[in-house]
Amino acid sequence: MVAQSDYVHDSWTVEDGLPVKSVTGIVQAQSGYLWLSTFDGLVRFDGARFSAFNSSNTKGFAQNRLISVRETTDGMLLLVSEAGVLQLFDPEQKTAQVLASDAKPNSIRSWTGPDGRIWFGLKQGLAILLG
Repeated sequence: MVAQSDYVHDSWTVEDGLPVKSVTGIVQAQSGYLWLSTFDGLVRFDGARFSAFNSSNTKGFAQNRLISVRETTDGMLLLVSEAGVLQLFDPEQKTAQVLASDAKPNSIRSWTGPDGRIWFGLKQGLAILLG
């Protein structure tokens, strides 16, 4: 059995630069960055610094109260908001666009198929992300 002291443990809070204390989702991108969904937008962590992206500083960003983040095969980030808005964030251009708006809180569900394409269950029906 491995003793707990054998593990490295660090934590980051708002005192360390995390813009908001509520993290609702996390993904490590192909680029190596950690991306966090929060109730105040999207946050990138490079291991030392946090960078925040939200409607006040990012073109096309529609909803800040995010409940999940996931990466597509081409390095884009899919964001789902608490209000049921699906956004696509481009980490290179640092812009976002709305793909769907379900208008029902917590209503967008997604999964990745065996071919890597992302499917969505929306209030209106089934959708797939092309591109």
